[in-house]
Amino acid sequence: MLTLRRETMANLEINIPDALHKRLRRVAGADDSAVSEFALAVIRREVERLESGKRQEKHEPDAAVERRELTMAEWQARRQNRPALHTNFDAAAAIRAERQQREQEWDQYMERRRKNTS
Repeated sequence: MLTLRRETMANLEINIPDALHKRLRRVAGADDSAVSEFALAVIRREVERLESGKRQEKHEPDAAVERRELTMAEWQARRQNRPALHTNFDAAAAIRAERQQREQEWDQYMERRRKNTS
């Protein structure tokens, strides 16, 4: 018989400044359950890092930090902070040119078929 055990949990209550709580909610995805899950994941990761002896100094680059998937809120925040990309590329003109090329190739193919069947 298969028995599933739930991990027992202790309750941890901390007081944090309102500004930090707002930032935490924004990064975690807005609702309180997401904030709790996000905070638990961050705490777990930090405890594992400290236990493994991989204590990073503040001057080390962020590239050494474990990679994880971004939440939608994090992705949107990063996207807003990036400069707009301006190019001189006209996508519509490129599509029109490609379509015109394909139509010419198709016409040539059909013309060859007509000549071969006649």
